[in-house]
Amino acid sequence: MGKPSPSCTEKGGTTVVLNEKNKLVPTRTVTGWRVCIDYRRLNDSTRKDHFPLPFIDQMLERLAGKEFYCFLDGFSEYFQIPINPIDQDKTAFTCPFGTFAYRRMPFGLFNAPGTFQSLPFELMCDASDYALGAVLGQHHDNHFRPIYYVNESDVKDTFPDEFLMWVEKDLEVPWFADFTNYLASSVLRKGFSYHQKKKFLADLKYYFWDHPYLFRVCADQVIKWCVYGKEAQQILEHCHQGPTGGPYGPCHTAKKVFDSGFYWPSIFKDARAFVHTCDACQRTGTITKRDEMPQTGIQVCEVFDVWGINFMGPFPSSHTCKYILVTVDYVSKGVEAKALPTNDAQVVVNFLKKLFSRFGIPKAHISNRGTYFANHLLEKMLKKYGVTNRFSTAYHPQTSGQVENTNRALTYP
Repeated sequence: MGKPSPSCTEKGGTTVVLNEKNKLVPTRTVTGWRVCIDYRRLNDSTRKDHFPLPFIDQMLERLAGKEFYCFLDGFSEYFQIPINPIDQDKTAFTCPFGTFAYRRMPFGLFNAPGTFQSLPFELMCDASDYALGAVLGQHHDNHFRPIYYVNESDVKDTFPDEFLMWVEKDLEVPWFADFTNYLASSVLRKGFSYHQKKKFLADLKYYFWDHPYLFRVCADQVIKWCVYGKEAQQILEHCHQGPTGGPYGPCHTAKKVFDSGFYWPSIFKDARAFVHTCDACQRTGTITKRDEMPQTGIQVCEVFDVWGINFMGPFPSSHTCKYILVTVDYVSKGVEAKALPTNDAQVVVNFLKKLFSRFGIPKAHISNRGTYFANHLLEKMLKKYGVTNRFSTAYHPQTSGQVENTNRALTYP
């Protein structure tokens, strides 16, 4: 159950009114209440849904060139997704007016962002569930609004059962169709030999289906989104040359695709073919020693690639917590902070594991030379995930000062 905050602060402003002696005095008028609920204990015991949230530039690229788009009531945000009545008591909180529980998903829950992003469209067909006709749409103002319709005139007589919902103008079969059909409806394509079926079932453990997308757990234990066709070509084009540099070579282009969270089996082959057909790359030709410049290239640092970390405290004890562990992303300047009872190596390791599961594994981790950062336990964990552990120098421990600026903002709001 979420623990309520020590007090529910009054929401209002200072207004000058007349008192009994007909004098103007400032008075604070209460217009509402702000509710702050601590869901940390509930989030710690919740099974985590590591749905990979897309970056804002990826969302904008998917909308580019489209005439229409739909969104899930961004004005009301989370407070519209119903919570199972069995689980509603887990969100209960107490305030001066009594004890209440949320009926719809509130802020603060760990799986709220992934649930909000992964909501599918609604697909409707006739009552028999066998007709070759369906409507894709969403509810708007308590009415179902159709987005696209397909009937049996759009489907050929020889169309396989597992592709009934495909329209005729897009007949490209995705490479992961067999995995999707088996995970979604336990349908295995006919014609597999014994060895093909054995290999298929062996590879199946790396995939999981989260409607309406298929994901793969890669060798680095990072979950990546399976794509194909035109979408894969658009991803290659974006990763080959972007606003921060390029055009890149085949290997670097494929690496940027992996870093962006996408996967398909022929990434390196398609990246090489794409570079060979790139007009800018063919005009440039081979760079010789004469073309080389004495300057070194600028290091490209993506978002969530480098994190700085530091401890604040000790402070007067509050709910057994005396320290605040602060970490800052060097690119987006995003801040993550957590109140902790101690400042030892184990709490740092637990904090970083949760941070990596939310934002991905970074390339570098920067800290000072405190014993809670410079120890064998943390070094072993970072080496396991392939993260470069860097320390600031003794004569300049604050490095760029980003974490220290955040500490001052937290200390003096």
